[in-house]
Amino acid sequence: MSKVSHRRWTAIGSWGAIAMLGLANPVLARVGPRVAGTIGEWETLPLRATFEVAQDMGSLCRRVRTPEGLIVRDRPDPNSPQIGSLPPNAQVTLSPDWRGITGPDGRIWVEISSPMRGFITNGFPTVASNLELCSEPVTQPTPTPTPTPAPNTNLCRQVDRVAAPEGIAVRADASTRADRVGGVGPGERVTLVPNYRAVRDKNGEDRNWVEITSPVRGFVSASNLIQCQGSAAQAAPQTAPQTTAPASPTTTASNDSLCRIVDPQTAPRGLQIRADASTFSTYRGGVPPEGRVTLKEGYNLIPDKGGEARNWVEITYPTAGFISANELLFCR
Repeated sequence: MSKVSHRRWTAIGSWGAIAMLGLANPVLARVGPRVAGTIGEWETLPLRATFEVAQDMGSLCRRVRTPEGLIVRDRPDPNSPQIGSLPPNAQVTLSPDWRGITGPDGRIWVEISSPMRGFITNGFPTVASNLELCSEPVTQPTPTPTPTPAPNTNLCRQVDRVAAPEGIAVRADASTRADRVGGVGPGERVTLVPNYRAVRDKNGEDRNWVEITSPVRGFVSASNLIQCQGSAAQAAPQTAPQTTAPASPTTTASNDSLCRIVDPQTAPRGLQIRADASTFSTYRGGVPPEGRVTLKEGYNLIPDKGGEARNWVEITYPTAGFISANELLFCR
């Protein structure tokens, strides 16, 4: 009788040790359900659960797993402008402070920073994820140094009225076939990205492009640009002084005087609301062209914390955050 009891307690002790090791080791913990006979539950876990586990692994690299690829949009909304597309198996880099954002259609959206900045959908919460963890981290290609057209200390350019009497288009990539993300009129100014370089047309056309950050991020034809004229050559693109937000701190008491609308001419895709005065801070929402915002009382213009040629202003409506001040007009 004592031998039987001894064997039973020995078996129980062995299984207890295995159980404790399983709790301490996630690899062994996966074996636990197999012993208990619930292997089917483990193997049929939705791919979304695998993606959520990957979120805690510190890697920002994801791979597109949908056979039709994914569309990159300006905001986490299927009706927002398309700024690009990703083919199947393309690798993307999530924004450093990314989070899942539930869109108006119920799908989950995430912000990416590479190969372009924007938002892609990860699908509905109850179905398989559109993304999977990369087997290897994304490696950004090292750009080949090429002569720049001018010292990078002067990033201001303006559209040549003679070469481009009708203005120029801003594209999502260095190609006339890329999506149009905006436009710049004759004589208007743009701001080049720091350390800019000439980029050959990706479709083989006899054209060089250059990347800009203002008035909208994208690529423009370099041959239609000239050095900015006047003393404010390194300033941000000109805006109408009587319609933009005040350049000095202003305190107001009336909600009407705190009302601004998004200029449909300078922001045809609307504006993004960020958690701080930087395009790299957390996305909090969007405002469509001609949409209204309410400035915070005692507001002032805040230079971009990432060094871009952009000023920001804090708002309280439609959601608290910061919005680019260059594209705002007084409410009519």
